[in-house]
Amino acid sequence: MTSKIRKTIVLASSALALLGTSYAIAYSNARIVEYVYYSDASKTKIVGESVQNCDGRVYTTGTITPYKQLTGAEPCRGFGW
Repeated sequence: MTSKIRKTIVLASSALALLGTSYAIAYSNARIVEYVYYSDASKTKIVGESVQNCDGRVYTTGTITPYKQLTGAEPCRGFGW
């Protein structure tokens, strides 16, 4: 195989792999999910927050308690952003 044909095949394969990954993320059930956490069951004082990104990482601030409320959820788009 010539070098030019080999490069073309490698580039085409890479492009297809990237498109397939983008399609899989864009049409999956992945979501960005946000919660607020309260000090007790009355849910009057917010003491913490969390966000789970499309890549599955969870970022938290404050105190995480069993008393939470979903504040937002959006579908992931593109490469998980």
